[in-house]
This record gives sequence, structure tokens and C-alpha cells, in this order.
Amino acid sequence: MNSKRKLGISELRVGILVVISITILVLMILTASGDISFFSHTIILNTRLSEVEGLKKGDEVRLAGVHIGQVESVKFSDKIPETPTAKEGTIVVSMKLDAGLARDRVRTDSTVILGSIGLLGDKVIEITSGTQQGVPVKDGDYIKGSQQTSIKELVTGANDILANFTTLSDLIKDIGSQVREGKGTIGRFLYDESIYVNANRTVVQAEELMRRIEEGDGTAGKLINDPKLYDDLHNAVNELSSLVADIKGGKGTIGRLATDEELYQKLNHATEKIDSVAKRVDDVAAKIQSGQGTAGRLIYDDKIAKDAEAAIANINRIAERLDKGEGTAGMLLHDDKLYNNLNSASSEIVKLLYDFRQNPKKYLSVKVSIF
Repeated sequence: MNSKRKLGISELRVGILVVISITILVLMILTASGDISFFSHTIILNTRLSEVEGLKKGDEVRLAGVHIGQVESVKFSDKIPETPTAKEGTIVVSMKLDAGLARDRVRTDSTVILGSIGLLGDKVIEITSGTQQGVPVKDGDYIKGSQQTSIKELVTGANDILANFTTLSDLIKDIGSQVREGKGTIGRFLYDESIYVNANRTVVQAEELMRRIEEGDGTAGKLINDPKLYDDLHNAVNELSSLVADIKGGKGTIGRLATDEELYQKLNHATEKIDSVAKRVDDVAAKIQSGQGTAGRLIYDDKIAKDAEAAIANINRIAERLDKGEGTAGMLLHDDKLYNNLNSASSEIVKLLYDFRQNPKKYLSVKVSIF
């Protein structure tokens, strides 16, 4: 008996069906991922970049954030830079794009930007939408390339920032140590107990003040709690407003002074006269300082000063004699008997005048004679 088992027709059909199913599944996966497309037309666009930073075939290409294709190839350009610093156009990136999505949107003024998905994610090509100033691109055209700041550039630029942070950290540590030692305003505020005591006292006084204000004590309390005081203040403001209105209307002396042109001219003329008088006073003062005139001689003439001193000395001697009771005036000031006599005589005169007013006939006699 033959040990080898022959395949039947039914088993062969099942195997072919499985192979066809797997092939269809792979084709559907590739179509969904964009690697193979049987139902869309594609175009190839190119760009030149100085660095690609790990960009590879199959990476995503987006138009204004929408997926429209993938990277077809990444290779060096045939053109060698003229100088070591001329990096533009050293790498050519070819992109396979969906013609239906890219039509009329990718134009000659569009820009290709090399970016990444996240800070450390896969690379991605971003294409900006064109404007009406550009024209639609054709298969095989080149678009201007650009690229975002790379991680390497960020790290290089971060060195200076880190150095500045180190300096700032040392400064903050120094300030913190001074604060802990109670130096400076903040240190004294945190560690000086007297400041806390004073602040607490201030808060207590403020609470007491607010309590008194709420109870209506003092001017502020009455102003807040006394309606009559508020009404008086309101009336005063109204009267002041009325007074200002009267002044603007030219009423009263101040109003006329503010609005009457004739009165202004008179005041201006009076001011000029005052200036003239002041000038004359200055002239007189100058003459007095120079010793001219009676006042000048009185102030600056030594002879007049000596005569005045002699007169003052005589007055002092007379006052001294009066104080001692010498002479008639001195006795009049110091002799009580003379004062009493004068007081009695004054009383008698008052009585005489009173009696005269009551009975004038007693003192007056009229005699008429006819010749």
C-alpha cells in the first residue's frame, strides 16, 4: 500500500481559498495604510532639505494637518555644496501624494516643513496650503523646503539657559540664607518677633477702630452712621454747587470778579497802582537806608540817636521820681489822703449836679428889669 496520501480536489480548493483570502487581507491592509492604492491617482513631489534627522521612507506626509501621502525616498542630492556652510539642498526628499487631495492645494508658494510627532516622536512632513499667487504643481516639481528647530539645537541653546538658571539658583540660595539669618526686610519680617508684635498691635487697634466706627463713635463713625450728618454734608455740597453756578452766572462779587471784564480792568489798574506804590516804597526805603530825609536821619544820624538816648534817660529819671512819690504827680500817685479828697470832691460834685437837675430854680434866679 502506498504510504503517501494524495491530496484531494476539495483540500486543494480550501488551500487556494485560504491563500487568496490572505492575499486580499494583506492588500486591504496595505491600501488602508497608504502603501498601495488601487483606486487613487498619485503624484511625486520633491523638496530639498539641509538635514532630515532620521526621516525615512514611509513616513507620513500631511497637508495642513491632513494625511495626503508618504515619503517615497530620501537620498543625497547630486549637487555638491560650494562651501562647507552651504547646507541648502544637500538632501532630496521625494513624496508620493494623493493627487485628488493635493490638487489645487499644493502650489508653487507652498512650503515643506520637516517636523516630528511630539517632542521625540516619528518624523513627519508638513506641507502648507498654497495661495492664489502660486500655481498648481505638476508631477516631479520641487517645493521650497524648511524645517523646525531640532532637538540638538534646542539642547545646544538650552546650555546658556541652564547656566543662567545655575547663577539664578546660587543667587536664590544666597538670598534664602540671608533671610534665614534675619537680614533684610523679608528676613526681619519673618524672624523679628517685634515686627509680629507691632503687626498684632496694629491689627488689634484696627479692630478697635472699626468697632468704634460701627458704634458711631468719632467723626468717621458719625459720618457713616448718622443720617443727619450725611444730609448736612449733602446740603453743603448742593449749596457749594449752587454757589459755583452763581459764580459762573456772574452773580455776587466773586461772580462779577470772575466774569465782568470791566471789573477785571479796574482790578488790573488797581494792581498797577499798587505796583507803583510798591516802587515808591522801595525808593523811600532806599533813601532811608542812605540816611536821607527825617526817617533816614532818625535811623542813621548818631546825633539824633544820642539825643533820643538822653530823652529816654530823662523819662526814666522822671518815672523813677514818680515811683518814689516825689513832686505833685508823685504825691498824686502815692498819697492816699489826696486820692480820698479827690474821691469825696467827685462825690459832692455828683450830688450837686443831681440836685441841680431836680430843682434848678434853687440855684438859678432870673431878674428882668425894664428901663
